[in-house]
Order: sequence, then structure tokens, then C-alpha cells
Amino acid sequence: MIRILIVDDQKMFREALKTLLESEPDLEIVGIAKDGYSAIEQVKTLHPDVVLMDMEMPKLDGVSATKTICQRFSSCKVLVLSNHDDDEYVAKALHAGAMGYLLKTIPAQELRKAIRFLHKGYARIRPGLYAQVVPTFKGMTSTIKTVELAEKLSLELGATSAPSNGSALQLLERENRRAIERKENEPLERPNVKEISWWQVLAMLIVGVGLTGGIYLVRQFFRQPLPSLNLSQQAATLADTKFPGKIKPARTFKIAATTPSVVENIYVKIGQPVKAGQPLLAVQNLEAENALLQKQQQLQAALQQQQIALQQQQTARGRILELTQEIDRISRTEIPLASQIAEAELQVSLAQSQVDTVPLPQRQDSIERTQAIYQRALSKVHRFTELYQEGAIAKDQLEQAQADLQVARADFQVAREAAQATAALKAARQEKSRYQLRSALNAQQEKLKQLQQQLQTARLEYAQATDRLELLRKQTSQLSASQTPQTRTIVKATSDGIAIELPVAVGEQIYTGNPLIGLAQLSNLTVEVPVSARLINALYPGQSAAIAVGVGENTQKFTGKIVSIDPLPDGELNHAVEIQFANPKQALLIGQVATVEFLQ
Repeated sequence: MIRILIVDDQKMFREALKTLLESEPDLEIVGIAKDGYSAIEQVKTLHPDVVLMDMEMPKLDGVSATKTICQRFSSCKVLVLSNHDDDEYVAKALHAGAMGYLLKTIPAQELRKAIRFLHKGYARIRPGLYAQVVPTFKGMTSTIKTVELAEKLSLELGATSAPSNGSALQLLERENRRAIERKENEPLERPNVKEISWWQVLAMLIVGVGLTGGIYLVRQFFRQPLPSLNLSQQAATLADTKFPGKIKPARTFKIAATTPSVVENIYVKIGQPVKAGQPLLAVQNLEAENALLQKQQQLQAALQQQQIALQQQQTARGRILELTQEIDRISRTEIPLASQIAEAELQVSLAQSQVDTVPLPQRQDSIERTQAIYQRALSKVHRFTELYQEGAIAKDQLEQAQADLQVARADFQVAREAAQATAALKAARQEKSRYQLRSALNAQQEKLKQLQQQLQTARLEYAQATDRLELLRKQTSQLSASQTPQTRTIVKATSDGIAIELPVAVGEQIYTGNPLIGLAQLSNLTVEVPVSARLINALYPGQSAAIAVGVGENTQKFTGKIVSIDPLPDGELNHAVEIQFANPKQALLIGQVATVEFLQ
């Protein structure tokens, strides 16, 4: 079992490579890394036999990672997989200690074979790259022999012994050193220098000019046009002539990528017949992946907005309930209670006023009593005046009565003023109580009005939150129901045919319009044959022709028609004539040699 570590910064390529290699019973994928640092740590932990290393990666590139792995873990062999077909990249990889350098477009079978070569200790590099890299190390002394050695090593899969260590670069350098040593040990040969006289130079010049002129005259002779033929002579010549040509498809078409994608799998090979609807390739749609990711992000954002709107709705609902209860409580309890308190204060004020009007021993008499006393004192003064005038009483008695009258008059006046003051105080207290009642009621009404406004605002916020929540739910539903392009697309054949071109490889990234596969239909084929300008006038489009393919008993014969005649001849004065014929049983293949006879 060969333990393999895959190192590449492209996730799609890593997964495709893993799927490609896991199908082999002797290959085991023990780890995957996306940069050089991670690759070194996994080599230290997993101890793989072979590391498939990418050249360009973030953090630590493939060259530095290869150098560290080869220095610290001698039993681990590195095979570089790169997109760059450049001798500079190859040289860097080999100098770092890699045992092989292959392109990522290499066929799957070749990659598996290269891994097995590497595990046995043989270097594996594409032969063309050996010829590019070797001269940059030791000159061009033994380039051909080094390439032959590389080819020999690449074919010895069943060898029982293998180099225990060393990279492909070391193998090449050792072979170069041996060739240089052999060259240095060979005896030097002194060149045979011979002087040439002037007359010999003149003779050679004359001979050269003569040969050139002769060749020119011969070419001019052969370039003279042949005598022209009439139509009957052309037809007779055509009837006796068989024209060779190669079979080509009458119709070819390509299937191109409709979106940027990565080739995931290829189900057909070049030359393989296909049927309409048959799967040809599987590609990973990059735009669909981006659209799916964007859709998931939008759904997540919509759900978060829904949660916020739901919280706002619940908050507004709770506020509405709280304000409703507060308004109800104020309407039922606080306003009547305030009115009752104000009314009670008014009653207390009235009672206090009445209490203040009650005469006490320390206070002035009431108006009625002081008035009665004043009236009696006045009557007494009138009576005592009359008695004094009659001489019935003494003067001092009259004066005493007059003094009592003045006192009674003063008491009466004071009583009246006190009564007026008490009435004014009572009225003022009543007015104050009324103002206090009105103020308390107004305060409660204002508080109730503010609460009602807050309730109206809370209801508006609740309605807005409800509408927003409904809109977000509808948008989320539409977004969830929207169709997302398939991330994995199977490219199928649009009609029957044969695969003639596969310009892509597994793991390769392609763009919109890039051809994925070329197909050709075998039901109708064409043969293109050259016809001399002397005979071309006897042919016309639609003319019948007999096509023969094969020799002897295996010859297959078909009948076709001329579909096109190139009006411009080539350098040899031949016109290209294209004959199309039906191949209903698809017994012929593209590239077979056929002979054509034109029928009159």
C-alpha cells in the first residue's frame, strides 16, 4: 500500500485528485494539506510514502516545502504537480529535492503509474522536460544520453532494485559527469588543415553558378503548362483515374461550457462512439456554487431580520398591554379617588369655617347679641336723657348710660366686621378647594392623555412590526422557493457521433465559451481529393462518385456526390474536391484511406 499526502490550495482539485486515486487498491490517501506549513506538519505526523506537491500556494510555496520535507524526511518522496510547463519551474523543483515534475493535465493512468515509479525510487518527469532542464545544469555534453536514461527509468516498472535515495536532478548530474569524464579521457585529434588557392575558389564559384543556372532552366521547363484538354477528353481521363483521399466527418460540432466551471470527471475517450443523451463530462458549476452561497447568506440575513421584527412585535404588544392596564387603572381608581379627596378637603374646609364662626368666651359676641345689647343701651340712653331732663336722675347716671351705649356700639361694629371677615375666609377656602379639585382632575386627565398617546404609538409600532414581519416571511419564502442552478452539471451528447477532441482534463478550471469536447457524426462522411486544373472543368457540384475503402475482398463501396469544388488551386495547380456519402451502418472510421472514381 502506497501512502499518499495531497498538497494543493485549490479545494476542487484536491477533492478530484483524491477521488481519482482512491479507486486504486494499492493507493491510500492519508492526508490533505492546503499550504506548505500544513504539509510539513502532516508529513511529520502521518509519514506518507509520496507527497503530491503544488508549486504555488499561500503562506509557504511548494519549492520551500519540498526542500524542507526532503531534508528532514529522507524516506518521503515528492512529486510536483504544476500548471507551468517551464524549465525554470522544473529546475527549481528538482533542485529542492523533488523526484518528479508533472503537469496537472496529465492523464489519470499516467499519474498513477508515476506514483508507483516514484515509490520504487525512480524519477518520473515528462521526457520533453529533460531536454529543457539538463543543459541548464551541466551544458549540452550529454543531453541525449540523459534523456534516454530518463526514458529507460520511466519504463522499468517491474525492476527489482531501485535507487535508495537522491532526486531526478542528482541522477541527471551523475550521468552528465560520466559523459564529461569519458570526453576528457579521449585523445585530442588535430584537425587536418589544408590551404585552398585562389584558382580553386574561382573554379568552385564557376561550378556553383553553372549548377544554379541548370536547375533554374530545368524548373522553367517543367513549369510550362501541359496542353489543355476538351471536356470529352477530361471526362474520359476522369473515368479512368482513381483519386486517393482520407475520410473526414461531414459534420463536426463542439460542446462548450455555459458557465465558469471545474471539470470533475470525463466519461468518454477520444475515438469512442456516443449516443444522443449519453453523459460525456461532469463539471462543477462555480457560478452555481457562488449563487448557492449567496442564497444561503441571504436566507440567514432574512431569518435574522425576522427575529428582530418578531422581537419588536412582541415588545410593542407588551407595551400595549402595559399601557392599557395603566389607563384602565387610572380611569377606575385614581380619577374618582382624586375627586373624592378634593371633595373631602372642601367639606373639611367648610366644617372648619363653621367651627370658626362659633363664638367662644375669648372671641367677640355674635352680631345678633351685640346688636341687641346696642339697642338696649340706646333705649336706656333715651330714657335716662328724658329722666335727667325731668330731674329724676343724676347726671352721672346719664353719662354712665351713654358710656355703656358707646361700648355696645363698638362691640356691635366689631361683631359685624368679624362676621364679614369670617364669610370672606369661608368663600376663599371654598374657592381654593375648587381650584385644588380642578387641578387634581386636570393632572389625572393629562396623565391619562399622555398614556393614551403612548398607547397609540405602541399600537402603530406593533402594526409596523407585524407588516415588516409578514413582508420578511414572504421574501424568505420566495427566496427559498427560487431555483438555484445545479452545482454539478452532467454534459450530455446532443446527437449520435464519435468523440474526436477532448481539450480539457479532470481538475481543470474552464470559462464560459471554452470547448469541452468535440464530436463528429459518422452517418455522413466526406472525402477530399485533389484534381488537376486540366480536369476540373469536367466536374460539377452534385455529380455522382464511387468511393471504395479497403482492398481485396474487404473493400467497401459507397456512392456519393460532389458537395464542393474549391475554385482556387493550390501551389501544384490542384483543386480540392469534396465528396459526401452516407455511412448508415457506421462501418467506416475517420482517417481511413479511400479512392474516388467520378461517374458521368
